[in-house]
Amino acid sequence: MAGEQGGQARVAVVVPVLDPGPDLRAALASVLAQTTAAWELVVVDDGSSEDLAWVAGLDPRVRLIRAAHAGVSAARNRGVAATSASWVAFLDHDDTWAPDKLERQLAALDAQPSAVLCHTAFEWVVTDASGSAEHVRRYPEPLTYHGLLRGDHVCTSSVLVERGAFLAAGGFCEDLAHAEDLALWLRLLHDGGPSCVVDEPLVRYTSHPGGASSDYARTARARAALVREHERAARASGDAAGVRAARDGLARGRELAAHQAFDAARASRGVAVAAHLARSAAQDPRVVWQAARRRIAVGGAQG
Repeated sequence: MAGEQGGQARVAVVVPVLDPGPDLRAALASVLAQTTAAWELVVVDDGSSEDLAWVAGLDPRVRLIRAAHAGVSAARNRGVAATSASWVAFLDHDDTWAPDKLERQLAALDAQPSAVLCHTAFEWVVTDASGSAEHVRRYPEPLTYHGLLRGDHVCTSSVLVERGAFLAAGGFCEDLAHAEDLALWLRLLHDGGPSCVVDEPLVRYTSHPGGASSDYARTARARAALVREHERAARASGDAAGVRAARDGLARGRELAAHQAFDAARASRGVAVAAHLARSAAQDPRVVWQAARRRIAVGGAQG
């Protein structure tokens, strides 16, 4: 695949943007640097005030679509509809890909033709006022429907999905402001078929304090409502494993939300600290209690 030129694209890359700032150039450069040329790329401008006309001049395979603001899900769906490749990849404007990301995923899919979705490990960079922290999320096994219910997380910028399966699943739900990606992956793996994984960190995913992923309270509620919906469906269909997975996922979601609230408390000042701590305790009081015990232990050791 490396060095391919011309011919029909195998992968449509969809990049939704809303006033992306300078990060977009790095994201698009990481697509231009791919070791396979078998791609087309569409940047969907979701009502930006920025002038993004420069995007269309980057490469003949790159297009810019402008639309009225309708949200990231609508932008992604619009991008898919404007392309024709048999596989679709998504890239957020502040994420980047390793040069061989697409080539290695296409090879994995060629080796497992029944898969409708391929994802990769990723490097997770969390930035805040104090700096940044990085860790790598690995996947010894590919995603499964029950694994997602239990709380497995996949980075949307790492996913390659079969176009027909994406359309059959209805695309991203435009009525969901949070957890819309999880909703799609659950539908795909429940109805469409298996997934495969390239367990190498081929994506650099960045979380910012002002980003959607920082809105932990709304995200937790949306995720819990989605998992409960699947729990009800699993119970109705007699899927005992699905019921157990959903219950485990609800518990894991509460624990995650508690940790996120506690982290928000540590980064806050004044009355906001108490509000975040209260949310943490409401989700999972063990998180606050364990943190208090660690602080007491450290204080005792220093004394």
